[in-house]
Amino acid sequence: MKKHLLLATLFYCFTNGYINATSVQDTPVLKEKQGWNIDSIASGIIRYHYTGYYEPMEAFQNVNVLEVDLNRKENSIKLIFEEKEDSLSAVGQRYKAFAGINGTYEPDASYVKINGRFVTRNKLEKEHLRYWKHEGALFYNPQTKKAEIHFASDKEYEKSQMPNILSGAPILIDNYNPVGLWFTGNTDSLCLDSLPYEDYRRHQGVRHPRTAVALTRENKLLLITVDGRERRAQGMSAAELTHFLRRYFDPQAALNIDGGGSTTMWIQNPGNGNSPVVNFPTDNKRFDHYGQRLVTSFILITQENIPQ
Repeated sequence: MKKHLLLATLFYCFTNGYINATSVQDTPVLKEKQGWNIDSIASGIIRYHYTGYYEPMEAFQNVNVLEVDLNRKENSIKLIFEEKEDSLSAVGQRYKAFAGINGTYEPDASYVKINGRFVTRNKLEKEHLRYWKHEGALFYNPQTKKAEIHFASDKEYEKSQMPNILSGAPILIDNYNPVGLWFTGNTDSLCLDSLPYEDYRRHQGVRHPRTAVALTRENKLLLITVDGRERRAQGMSAAELTHFLRRYFDPQAALNIDGGGSTTMWIQNPGNGNSPVVNFPTDNKRFDHYGQRLVTSFILITQENIPQ
């Protein structure tokens, strides 16, 4: 009797979700599909595109999110640093990447480590106006496909055993904690536009185009661009982007990196005859796909053993 009861209980658990037979890797990343176009564009890679009026912000938004399943052996992250500034599309083609986004802030305020070697380190003192720009980072080991996003100090960057690091700021989500909501503190009594442009409260407290990276607990990487500086795409503050990511993707961790005119997403073959630059970079002050800014760092997605 007890044996039959045990078997019945196990059957009930498996069929009713208490013991989930479906791999956690198959858990849908997008939590609400309304308003989004969804396109599976390669093995383990999905593009999500949101465009339209976003009621909670009372603003039009244009958002691209690329989901990359790092559990797939063919998918990998490749960090690039170029001494001479270049466009994302040129760098992506040169390294035969599948897709990519722009990287992080100015080299003197950032940590970028590639294949075990630092190509740039923070050179600013703690009192400097731009020191805040490396409060956290994306860490990645291509051998284990292990990716992490978390806070780090200058000493922790130097001691880290992770072979690939790209810093940024602010951390938007830390182990599901939406710390990006409070990065600027209470600015209600401030006129943010009166502050120096690089002051963290103005830089992250007003709406701009934004680029971010996020990770889910299923080891899926999200590359995110938010367009801005245009009536049809008004951009977000760091707090607004935090809210947006929590609502639609609920990642375990998320990091804001360089945005503004640098914000660019490139996909080698987006399909339907679309431009490989799928967002609307603003450096040419036009709402088109041709305003890429020349930058020094990049996050590329490569697909090993997949025809380019």
